[in-house]
Amino acid sequence: MPLNLKERICSVSPRQWIYTIAILIGVGTLSIILFIFSIYMGIFGPVPSYEELKEISNPIASEIYSADNQLIGRIYLQNRSNVEFDEISKHAIDALVATEDSRFYEHDGIDEKALLRVFVKTIILQQHAGGGSTLSQQIAKNVYGRENHWILSMPINKIKEAITAYRLEKTYNKHEILTLYLNTVPFGDNTYGIETAAQHFFTKHAKELSLNEAAVLIGMLKANTYYNPRLHPDHAYIRKNVVLHQMVKNNYLSQKKYETISEEKILLNLDNGPIITELSGYYKHEIRVQTIKYLASEIRADGRPFNIYTDGLKIYTTINSKMQKMAEESVLDHMSRVQKTFERHWKGRNPWGRDTTILGKALRRSVRYRSLKKNKVSNKEIQKIFRTPIPVQRFTYDGIKEVKISPLDSIKYSIQLLHPSFIAIDPQTSQIKAWVGGPNYKYYPYDHVKAKRQVGSTFKPFVYAAALEQGIDPGKYISNAQETYEKYKNWTPKNAENHYDGYYSMEGALAHSVNTVAVKIMMETGPENVVNLAQNMGIKEPLPKVPSLALGTADCSLLELTSAYTTFANGGMHSDPILISKIDDSEGNTIRTVDSEIPRRVLSSETANIMNHFLEAVVDSGTGRSLRSRYGLRIALAGKTGTTQNGADGWFMGYCPNLVTGAWVGANNPKIHFRTIRYGQGAYLALPIVGTFFKKLTTNSSTRRHYQRDFTPPSRDFMRENEKMSMFSEDGKKRESWLKFGLDLFKMKKDSVEKLEQRPEGSVKPQKKKKRKKKGLWGSIKGLFGKK
Repeated sequence: MPLNLKERICSVSPRQWIYTIAILIGVGTLSIILFIFSIYMGIFGPVPSYEELKEISNPIASEIYSADNQLIGRIYLQNRSNVEFDEISKHAIDALVATEDSRFYEHDGIDEKALLRVFVKTIILQQHAGGGSTLSQQIAKNVYGRENHWILSMPINKIKEAITAYRLEKTYNKHEILTLYLNTVPFGDNTYGIETAAQHFFTKHAKELSLNEAAVLIGMLKANTYYNPRLHPDHAYIRKNVVLHQMVKNNYLSQKKYETISEEKILLNLDNGPIITELSGYYKHEIRVQTIKYLASEIRADGRPFNIYTDGLKIYTTINSKMQKMAEESVLDHMSRVQKTFERHWKGRNPWGRDTTILGKALRRSVRYRSLKKNKVSNKEIQKIFRTPIPVQRFTYDGIKEVKISPLDSIKYSIQLLHPSFIAIDPQTSQIKAWVGGPNYKYYPYDHVKAKRQVGSTFKPFVYAAALEQGIDPGKYISNAQETYEKYKNWTPKNAENHYDGYYSMEGALAHSVNTVAVKIMMETGPENVVNLAQNMGIKEPLPKVPSLALGTADCSLLELTSAYTTFANGGMHSDPILISKIDDSEGNTIRTVDSEIPRRVLSSETANIMNHFLEAVVDSGTGRSLRSRYGLRIALAGKTGTTQNGADGWFMGYCPNLVTGAWVGANNPKIHFRTIRYGQGAYLALPIVGTFFKKLTTNSSTRRHYQRDFTPPSRDFMRENEKMSMFSEDGKKRESWLKFGLDLFKMKKDSVEKLEQRPEGSVKPQKKKKRKKKGLWGSIKGLFGKK
């Protein structure tokens, strides 16, 4: 009768048991050895060789420099900046060793005692015993990452890290390994490396870290979100003292010093705290896009392509750091006021009125809604989620506010936010000097410098310039009377105040932005000629060859429009704007130089000079005159306001001989706007940004001298004829050329002549003053008693 299992086990002799166990141990040991050997040989993926370890290069952020050689930004996947050992605070070194690897100076990359402790306490006793990885093993993990091998992932990755750590110790000395570690490890807030972390949290170099600050940063290594001093100051404070206690335990710090330092508070000095820094995100994004394009045709000596995120490139731009700061301050200064006015203007009512499609579209475009829909959440549940208040950080022009509102109210708030954009270009070099694309890149990354919006009256100078190029006499008077264009669906242009009497010269019509005259000049010039000139001057968008184009019904970007205006300031010469001047590799070798293209003549110098003269009149006595009266600017300035239908877009182009600026303000949705032209016009919405910017520019000691030049005047013949035909001086006082005036009396009615060029756009129709009767003595006495 066969034996059962229990009887079989009992029948085995002790010698056989020992033999069996020995075989199992031998097979197990051999299996482990073969397993480790297979990892060593690269069967589960390559292990870095000694040669590779000698050439370890961490991903290093590319740095962006301004034209005045200031570091103004970084481009990175991981925000990292490497330093040498002697550029790191000794406090940070000691805190790191004491906390993360107390036997660092004793082992060769693998701490057998720590591994044994982990094995016994964690695996056998089921107790938490901390990590057993050395700093060298952590470097291996940070630099080369871990791979997924399913159930064998942990042992395979740990063995790979141990082999790599041993090789690291044979390749580098202890100081080099410490430096490599502190340049590699993540510190939170997407910062990698001790130098970047020191700059981010304390706005100082790694070498300047105090003992308290070093303990805070080293403490973050355990869990860089949980112990982040910005997010969780209480957690960071407790962890800091744990680090200090470890330093006492390992003889890096005295107990007396510990008692003093442990009481110190954590005083952060975040380098990205001010809201103004978020305005620079727009040009940084554009720089990243352009750099990638430039690098597409460049390769390394070894045939590999350059990587903007990891190669530590030096990108030199045309941005002037001082002008950029002035631009950002000017934008925030104005938008803070205009947004408050917008909110008071609507008095709590919804600007979209009964048109719920605006809110509905914005809701469906939101990330939250799309995520819920993707996860197949029901419409009823989505409505509930969108109406439930939650704590959020909300952007305002006065700073980031912590509020508790529903996602629906958050969307309503965003819809009603007015957005700005501003750009400044040197007309002689075509270099972009300042770029602000919106209110805050983090919250609203859409860049309005490149956005296409209807340009309004800022297009009119192209009409007048084309007319001059076609030989139309700038001294002729044009009737302000309305006219219907039958070939274009009986379209009849209107003026802002519905006044259609009198005659205007080109200068007067442009200064006061008279629509009827602009359209007549356009039709006399020929729409095709206007379109061709505008496109040669820098407008890239297709333009309709219709009469309404004279009033700016076409869409184009602020970048294109400002670029086109540089043609006037540069005497009729044009070249496309540039933002990057040079790209160097991490060693300082030039990869690519970006030169401005050779300017091409697209406008005669005389036409350019006449247009500058006309557009100076806009600033001196026309719709841009508040640059003089409100901002007290006394330099040579030309400009043009622009207002689109219903005040959806407010524009102002303002320039001096050495700098051309453009500003736009409006809501993301053109249906959101002020209800009255008083607030919706470009002179109110956009001009103040330009005015504040030029005020800062001309009062700054380092920039004001460069912008004191005058425009080149038109020819003497033009100025002589212009003087004869001018009925009024710049200050509005009558300055008649009697010969010209007498001739004009035969061409037009006297009342029309008297009104010529007196009324700015937006003003009320002038009324005749009533003659006051002389009271005489008795009338004065009766007046004392309130009697008429």
